[in-house]
Amino acid sequence: GQREKFTLTEELSVKIRQLAQQQNTTVHNVLLCSLAILLSKYTNQQDIVIGSPIANRHHQQTEDLIGFFVNMQVHRFILDDHQSFAQLVQVAHQDQITAQQYQDLPFEKLVDELGVERDQSRHPIFQVMFSCITRPDMAGENLPFSSTSVNGLFEVVKIDSSFTIVDVGHGQLIGEVAYLKALFMKTTIRRLFQHFCHLLERLVMHPTDDYRRLSVLTQEEFDDLVLKSNCTDSSF
Repeated sequence: GQREKFTLTEELSVKIRQLAQQQNTTVHNVLLCSLAILLSKYTNQQDIVIGSPIANRHHQQTEDLIGFFVNMQVHRFILDDHQSFAQLVQVAHQDQITAQQYQDLPFEKLVDELGVERDQSRHPIFQVMFSCITRPDMAGENLPFSSTSVNGLFEVVKIDSSFTIVDVGHGQLIGEVAYLKALFMKTTIRRLFQHFCHLLERLVMHPTDDYRRLSVLTQEEFDDLVLKSNCTDSSF
């Protein structure tokens, strides 16, 4: 697989934090919902499934133990044509709280119960993974990007693409997209993340508007596609 690193602007990072506080939710949830909307616009689908690693250390007995307790949580988004971003964030927040009550359920058990057909070449339930981690020790310029956990998960489950946002403090958020180069070109992933940032800016600025009306295209991209590329008039 390949990886591309990106940095969200400080202004956008601050707005994301502010919206999370206003909605009484987490930065993880705001970004996760934004990614679901982005994938919906890219695929023209309204049923989006994304996986996230969960610490699975909610028992007092496991809090101080050394070891790998991470489980996978599945987020399913049923998007609505007339739903605002703020409404989606609240629905997803409650869904995550409910789902985390059952985080002890082994992921393999979930797959068996769902009766999903196994395929060694791909993950049985989701093909996109998202994680948001806090690493204040990474603050500063030319930041080293630690992707130990992403590497392990990415190689084992053969995820098509994995989005990781690292909160390094001081208002800065850094992103990385790991992807299968057999499926995606580097230019595609870079454009995808540019659209993600552009959509994020629109969503946090207009959280009460219907998100289906928001475009992932910048004004420059829109003009290029609709005006320049479509300029086919000719005088005969």
